[in-house]
Amino acid sequence: MQRLDLTLPDLTDNLATDEALLMEREELPELGEILRFWEVPAYAVVLGSGGIVADDVNIESCNRDGVPIARRSSGGGTVLLGRGCLLYSLVLDMESNSALAGISTSYEFIIQRHLAIVESIRRRDIEECHGRVDLPNVLACKYPNANREWRYLFPQENRWRNPKTGEQGRHHMDEALVQRALATAVRETGLTIRVT
Repeated sequence: MQRLDLTLPDLTDNLATDEALLMEREELPELGEILRFWEVPAYAVVLGSGGIVADDVNIESCNRDGVPIARRSSGGGTVLLGRGCLLYSLVLDMESNSALAGISTSYEFIIQRHLAIVESIRRRDIEECHGRVDLPNVLACKYPNANREWRYLFPQENRWRNPKTGEQGRHHMDEALVQRALATAVRETGLTIRVT
């Protein structure tokens, strides 16, 4: 899989790049699968191809606050993007795997690949003797074997390190970070739909 870390200055250019990557891959299958990461510098609202602006977006608030509204060529719902959101586009070879033909089976396929990557990180941590979970003192005493190995769906990128003992381990990604960023973004853009 090719990894492409490419962010263009304009939102519509980034959306067009995603569409161009997909079209280019259809024309040149030898390009293989592509995973593109990109970011946006400010808030923006992006609708899926079938989204209805009047139903999903507070147009007046977006115009007043200078929040651009754009549409992507793919389906899906309306999303709010903002600084700090890491966006990704995934172009997979549907012909090499029949699981990618359906929506639910494609999600299952992608999650299984994600789990395989997470498992390789976990095994590497264990091999390097850093696979444990740091438990609060009371739990560590009550369950002395509970901290042996971590098993997270979304582990932190970096291991923690105890400055006193030098021990290392890994926690799960803190969902509160995502929840706070989403709540702030929704407040600031005035979206009229429920966002979860």
